[in-house]
Formats: sequence, C-alpha cells, structure tokens
Amino acid sequence: MNILITGTSGYIGGMLADQYTKRDDVSQIICIDKDPLPQWLAGNPKIIAIQANLAIDNWQDEVNKTNITIDSVVHCAWQIRDWYGGRETVRMWNLQGSASVFQWVLDNPSATRLVYFSSIAQFGADKKNSESVLFTTDSETRMTGYCYADDKYEVDYLLRDMLQDNNRVQVTVIKPSTVTGPRGRIGVGKFSLAAALSADANKSAIPWPVQWMLRFMPVIGRWTRQFVHEDDIADVVTLGLFTQTPQQFGTYIVSPNDIIDGKEMANLTGKIAIYIPPRLAQIGFGFVWHLTRGRIPTAPGVWKFMAYPICVDGSLVTTELGHTYSYSSKQAISELRGRYTPSVKK
Repeated sequence: MNILITGTSGYIGGMLADQYTKRDDVSQIICIDKDPLPQWLAGNPKIIAIQANLAIDNWQDEVNKTNITIDSVVHCAWQIRDWYGGRETVRMWNLQGSASVFQWVLDNPSATRLVYFSSIAQFGADKKNSESVLFTTDSETRMTGYCYADDKYEVDYLLRDMLQDNNRVQVTVIKPSTVTGPRGRIGVGKFSLAAALSADANKSAIPWPVQWMLRFMPVIGRWTRQFVHEDDIADVVTLGLFTQTPQQFGTYIVSPNDIIDGKEMANLTGKIAIYIPPRLAQIGFGFVWHLTRGRIPTAPGVWKFMAYPICVDGSLVTTELGHTYSYSSKQAISELRGRYTPSVKK
C-alpha cells in the first residue's frame, strides 16, 4: 500500500507517517505540509516529502511526478490557530486546501480510502449543554463563532457534498476529543491545550507568560474535558485505512466516555484551581487577544469552549469498528504510557 498524508509536520500527521513506515504492507508514504518535514522523519527511505500549501500551491503535479500509485489518503492538515487580522486567509487555507485533497481523491481511481480529521467542536460549546447528555454522530452540528470549529463545520459539509454518494472511495470521518499522550505532551515542540494542562509538558513550546499563568488551573464556568490517547487515534485511523468498514461513508466520534471536570483536572496536574465566571473569561480572553495580537491563542469565541461542556459518546468505534479504547480520559492526560514513552523519556 502507498499512502498520502497531509499535515505531517503536525502532531497527528507526523505520528501516523512514522507508525506506517514500520508496517511491512506499506511501501511508500507521501508527506505533504506547508512546513518542512520534521527532522525526526527526515531520511526515512519510505517517506517522500513535498513542502506545499494545499490551498495555493500545485502540490498535485508534485505528487504525479513521484510516479507512485496512491491507495489511501489521510487528511490531517489544518491551520488551527486564527491569525490576528488573518481570519479570511486561515479560512481560505482550510476550505480550499481540503477541497483540493477531496478533488484529488475523486480524480485518482487508485485512491480507495480517505480518512479525514474533523472535530467535536462543531457541536458547539453552550451553557445549555449537559454533562449527562452526550453528543453522538447523529447530533446536530452548527456554526459557533469560533474559527476552528466553524471551518471544520464547513469542510464537513463540503466533504459530504463531494464524496458521500460515491461508490469507490471508503470515507472515514474522525471526530476526536482532545488528543494527547506521551508524544503530544512532551515530544511535540508545539503549544497545545493538552500540553499546557499537563504537569509534565514540554515547557519550551509554551510562551513564558502562559508558563507563569499555568501554575494555576483556571476553571471557567462548567469546564470539562475528555481526552483520547494518541495510540487509540492511530488504531482507529488504521481501521479506516486497512479494513473494510461497515459504512462506505462513516463518521466516528473517537473518545472514551469518562469526563474530567476542572477540579479533578487541577488535582491530576498538581495545579491550583481558580474559579472564573464565564463573563469575566470572555472579557479577559478578548483583552489578551488584542494585547498580544494573537500570540496567546485566545481567538474570538474560544472562551466558550473553556467554559461550557461538549461531552461526547465515542462508543460507535467499539460497536461498529471493534476498537476497544486502551486508555481512559484520565489515563491519557495523567500517565506517560504508550508507544512513544521510550522516545520521550530519553
């Protein structure tokens, strides 16, 4: 099998590329990202790297020049953070970049598998949400006012319009909760929510003002989280790529069902819990966004996702795909166990 993976300079895309190079049934992996291939993947004989922006560069010709017949595609590439004053550019990169990948899959008959990373964020963080009533794949999604969630919402509809009725490509849409694990918390040199909350995070990737603030655990409103371990994510992607799934176009929430609230999170990470009213958080996030010109990621709308729950039911991957979660939310965020434990402890 030959695989094309987008977003390989990022956390999940790079992890998947690394793991699939170790499989005997994978011959070549084309890695595409607007940033250079990470050093830890460079020199791998199974990897061919293409540095290109999916939305504006002619990456398709570069793929064709390799003369590799692609069987499967994993689309992870995403501009997650909004730029200060750059909302339309970020939206264009995400929507047009995704459209170009989906169209390439349609145009290439050899490609019979597509795995796309969506998000649970498009269910919307709202004060009416309940910790006891879980969102499922049948629940309604919506525009939320938060750039990341809204771009995912639009691309989900784009994907359905382009590929839902096709009879050739098996499409697996993955909607994970917050992904974490040894590599995500320590091994990746990028700032992320899971890394910031973790007690053993790679602090070099976190801006120093945030490091100071993260001695405390801000508990805004009804803060809750679910975490899914990076190994579980990799295993579910593998099912989408290497097996015949029950649905030709299947959507799966990937998350263990246990939920962590703010008080428990503070205890797990050894931080001091500070309780903040949602209205105060909204004002504070807006002030910091403008003060730092977006360097601290408090984009418009993100405060809601720190204040109100989006609790999800991830059991469909078990009942339909046969995947049993190896780690609970609590284990994923608090323990350094997993495939990347040896490398991050060096």
